[in-house]
Amino acid sequence: MSKFMIFIIVMMTAGAAYGDTVNGNINGHRFALSGASGDFTLTADGRVVLHDTRDQSVSVAGTYAFGASSSSFVSSSANGSVISSSSSGGSGESYGVVLIAERAPGGGCPLKFQALILGGTTILSKPFGSCSESREISQINGRIVVVTPRLDGPGDEVDTITAGGVRTGFSAN
Repeated sequence: MSKFMIFIIVMMTAGAAYGDTVNGNINGHRFALSGASGDFTLTADGRVVLHDTRDQSVSVAGTYAFGASSSSFVSSSANGSVISSSSSGGSGESYGVVLIAERAPGGGCPLKFQALILGGTTILSKPFGSCSESREISQINGRIVVVTPRLDGPGDEVDTITAGGVRTGFSAN
């Protein structure tokens, strides 16, 4: 198993909760996610793009670099453990995505996502996902596809992330 895949698995389970910090660099853009339960801050290039006081935990569910790009990510927790990874891409439009998972207290909607898109412009998407804890995340042809089962009927919510933002669609099973 590659170091990058191990990093993604660890980040999906650990996240930036309870004093952890995730720092990274994608295509020359820096990002950081820090905080503790109910008070998280996400910055891009030194500017606060999200200050979340609603959710129990906010974590990095994945980091992706596209095009003629490179990226590196470091996570350090309050207990001193450090996890790092780096990757580089080929040709095409250069942009990076930090996929954020937000876990809310209570039973209404336990899990939503947001995408921080770093490229020519910085975009923070609106929350997306079906609220399901189940998810399938794929990197396909310069896009990220997040599939979550619908809770209000049959089929899946399919969210596609590109350099321009997030597009939501639905598929029937």
